[in-house]
Amino acid sequence: MERDYLLDLIRSPKTIFTFKDIVLLWGESDVSFIKKKINRYVKAGKINAVRKGIYSKDKNYDKYELAGYKVLFDTLKYLPKNTKVYQLKYDFGLREAGASKINYRHVLYYFRSLFK
Repeated sequence: MERDYLLDLIRSPKTIFTFKDIVLLWGESDVSFIKKKINRYVKAGKINAVRKGIYSKDKNYDKYELAGYKVLFDTLKYLPKNTKVYQLKYDFGLREAGASKINYRHVLYYFRSLFK
């Protein structure tokens, strides 16, 4: 019986996947096989290509999930109440291309979500 790779993506709580995420999720070492499988899924409309190397389960993905700083924010946001945080080490990776797109709207969005 052939493995259902699409089911692995659907079962994942993530809505956005990088190519690296898919490689790790599927546990396959054949990069060529993975690229072909992803391309078939995109052409069949089973997943969406958001941009090169980034895929979503459907068109209703969380656009802020693409942002690296969201990981840090979510870690802080979902801590139990009354948890004291003295220091949280987080190493941001080097930017691979372009400039930061964070602006006041992102800051406002996250500030509001703290109180939801």
